[in-house]
Amino acid sequence: MPSRLGRFVLPVLVLVISILSVLIVLQGRAGSDSNPLPKPVPALGSPTLVFVINPPADPNAVAVRLAGPGALAYSYAEVCGMKDLRPPKFILPLAGGQRDAVLERARKDPDVRDPVISVWPCGAGL
Repeated sequence: MPSRLGRFVLPVLVLVISILSVLIVLQGRAGSDSNPLPKPVPALGSPTLVFVINPPADPNAVAVRLAGPGALAYSYAEVCGMKDLRPPKFILPLAGGQRDAVLERARKDPDVRDPVISVWPCGAGL
């Protein structure tokens, strides 16, 4: 006949393991929020589109419309250290061969003003 203490060991062990599992999951979530993954950085000198957005358009929605799924628009002011740039500009890294097609779409897009081809991160227009 098992002792009275032996009857409680298994339930207590299950409870301890369950609590530890919950704490590990919560710690993992807290750690991921405080340390977000960095955005990918385009290669130095790669082609980009620099443009102004007509409010209230969303820069990333415009970026996807111009360059396709996964496209990201960066704040030109933040990337290039020009905090007081008015109007705010955005920079959109381009994949090889996209340059002419994206510039043409940008010129026709009602939410885009003053599109110009440039190079990452803060190159002059080409």
